[in-house]
Amino acid sequence: TQTNDGHIYHSQSTKDGIIFFLGKRDYWSDIKVYASYDFGISFSALKTFTTSDTRNIALTLDGVSDNIYIIEQINSTNSQIYKYNKSAKAIDLLSTNSNIGFGANGKANLQVATIKDTVVMYAYDEENRLHISKNEGNSWVPSVILPASPWDIGLYVCPSNPKNMFIGEVDAFKSSNGGLIWSRINNWWEYYGDIYS
Repeated sequence: TQTNDGHIYHSQSTKDGIIFFLGKRDYWSDIKVYASYDFGISFSALKTFTTSDTRNIALTLDGVSDNIYIIEQINSTNSQIYKYNKSAKAIDLLSTNSNIGFGANGKANLQVATIKDTVVMYAYDEENRLHISKNEGNSWVPSVILPASPWDIGLYVCPSNPKNMFIGEVDAFKSSNGGLIWSRINNWWEYYGDIYS
């Protein structure tokens, strides 16, 4: 989304109304993470990253724990993982050398769900291989190849039942078993004539 004062990416809102987003003033500016504690009346920059490339960074909300996480690709095979510290109102670095990257042509993505007190992270690489971490990004285990290359909507993990996952591109796909098996839930022509329904 472009505003008069820049670009906004990956916006999320917590249950208590704190609004977060990644943004930058112009194409060449470094990306910052902003937060609003007054329901969007004003925003404060919490951290400036050393990249202007929006393909290298993503922000997400764990809908169960209500925590904000950020992933920043530092090279094609490694990333840094951050978490919002609620008491300090700051962005904390969790993992400096997480073994997940998105390659030269991939796009940073991250989904997080707390399952039985374990923070589980999901991301896919440029080859559409799903990776899973159960230790806040300190290590990742490769899983299955996704059936399609997700568009901007990316991967969605249902917070109330993380076994339910969705990806979208021309067609939409669903997994009911944590990403192991995927099935097509619609073909593009089913909505093409009426994209607003």
